[in-house]
Amino acid sequence: MPGQAQPSQKSFESAIWSVLSRLDPARPVFVESESKKIGALRVPDALIMAMRASPCIRLEVPLAARVKLLSEDYAHFLHDPEDINSCLIHLADLRGHETIAEWQALANRQAWPELVAALLEQHHDPAYFKSLARNYAPSPADWSFHTDDLSAGGLQQLAREILASI
Repeated sequence: MPGQAQPSQKSFESAIWSVLSRLDPARPVFVESESKKIGALRVPDALIMAMRASPCIRLEVPLAARVKLLSEDYAHFLHDPEDINSCLIHLADLRGHETIAEWQALANRQAWPELVAALLEQHHDPAYFKSLARNYAPSPADWSFHTDDLSAGGLQQLAREILASI
């Protein structure tokens, strides 16, 4: 979160251990796929290995629903074009100056849904799918679910469907 420092590595690992130690090993644990690093912190190798060896639940969600959810969850980023533009410039080496200029123009117009959609389609999704293919290869044990509704009620319904299926 902006303005909030990340915990130390030791605190991060202690928090993970605290949560994991309270779980029932006979019941499934659901975690979001992550890379080895979350900001400057490293997910413990044993946890990453366990995550990558486990069956996956793949969610298929239309772009419009994802844009709506992310625009709500990350609204703190979508208020000041100057702030966002200073962050976007760091992606120039990955996405090119022309693409960054297009994204910055969207930010300057405060065209937030269009900017979020462009960032998803042109930056996040390609990198995310490449990482998934490398680290979470599809398996016959995987499940796939589709939803258009990422509201609290829609997510609760999706969770019920997932739990009923596994």
